[in-house]
Amino acid sequence: MRVAVEAGEGLERRLDIAVPATRINGEVDKRLKKIGLTAKMDGFRPGKVPFAVVKSRYGASVYQEVASEVMQSSFYEAIQQEELHPAGYPRFELAKEAEKEEFSFQAIFEVMPKVELIDLVGAEVEKAVGLVEDKDVDNMLETLRKQHCNWVSVEREAQDGDRLAIDFEGRKDGETFAGGSSENFSLVLGSGMMIPGFEDGIMGMKLAEERVINVAFPENYQVSDLAGQPAEFTVKVNGIEAPELPEINDDFAKRLEVNGETVEALREELRTTMQRELDLSVQNKNKTEILDLLVEKNSVDLPKTLIDAEVGRLQQQMQKQYGQMQGAKAPDFPASMFEEQATRRVLLGLLVAEVIEKKELKPDAERVKAMVEKLAAAYEQPQSVIDYYYNSKEKLAEVEAIVMEDQVVDALLEDAHVTEKNVTFAEVMSTAAA
Repeated sequence: MRVAVEAGEGLERRLDIAVPATRINGEVDKRLKKIGLTAKMDGFRPGKVPFAVVKSRYGASVYQEVASEVMQSSFYEAIQQEELHPAGYPRFELAKEAEKEEFSFQAIFEVMPKVELIDLVGAEVEKAVGLVEDKDVDNMLETLRKQHCNWVSVEREAQDGDRLAIDFEGRKDGETFAGGSSENFSLVLGSGMMIPGFEDGIMGMKLAEERVINVAFPENYQVSDLAGQPAEFTVKVNGIEAPELPEINDDFAKRLEVNGETVEALREELRTTMQRELDLSVQNKNKTEILDLLVEKNSVDLPKTLIDAEVGRLQQQMQKQYGQMQGAKAPDFPASMFEEQATRRVLLGLLVAEVIEKKELKPDAERVKAMVEKLAAAYEQPQSVIDYYYNSKEKLAEVEAIVMEDQVVDALLEDAHVTEKNVTFAEVMSTAAA
């Protein structure tokens, strides 16, 4: 086998490969003879079809099959011989001119880039540490009061926090539109459930009052025909209810089925739950910021093959999510929507792999076990879930990948100059909601 390597633009490589024609012709003849043993053709007894007739009928397809196999096997031999590392599957092209005794073709592909990692040694890094304060618990108690309130009918103007039963009919350019009408629709003023301007427009309405309000759909509204368009809604109020909040006492704790059935036990349970949620959010925040810094410090020539593949995965993911949420066939999302995210993911994947190799990291078995147990704790039969993970190489590999990412972040932080900063539950949650 003859191999010649040609460097193309950027990471592109071209392999000119030539193998003896006998390697293909011999295998073609072997397969045709095997076909001839059982071939059934008009005018011949089974297995008695002349070789020339079998070759005339099946020769072209068998040759194509063998040639494809030889190209693939020769390609893998060639990249091992030349110590090349493809970033994806090659494109094969038959040589326009070739020696009669040879089968020649070209393989065009991109190679993986050489990553010269710039780590975070000496970098100034601020690490958030989550802290649940008393006022955070107070705010959560207030939220629980609102969630467990009693609704009482009132005869006054509607105000923020009231629950209204309304009929509404929307029109665009004088015509009604799908999803723009409803009867006895339940709406809590201030919930932000409706498009901007709708709730403000009905604030102060009275029972049985009817009003026409003018609004505009957001530019990013999911229905493209309505996005950014003005509309008017005719609204009638059928009912107004005000929230009657429960007292925060031991009876309220019992109602929430808190262990201990006291306000003190309720506050402690809330604090524990909030701290767990805060720790997870802070961990994800720190991880994102550290990996963002790693991406910022490193510039790598990325294979278009990998970016295109990642764009495809993100498109499929978006289409699946759209179908689940909207209950309809997803539109064709353009590749340009995902290119920036895909590029970052590919770069980050290469950098993380380089950190793992440089630091000689392996998944910490105890951390993997702890994460599996944490995931299993949400189910009624946790041991069954644990067994499922450990009996599935694919599922266990998913957990190991998450753990490895955490270990990479820890390793990067060890090299950096870290300053801790306390952040409250309210600060983190308000940032997450923004």
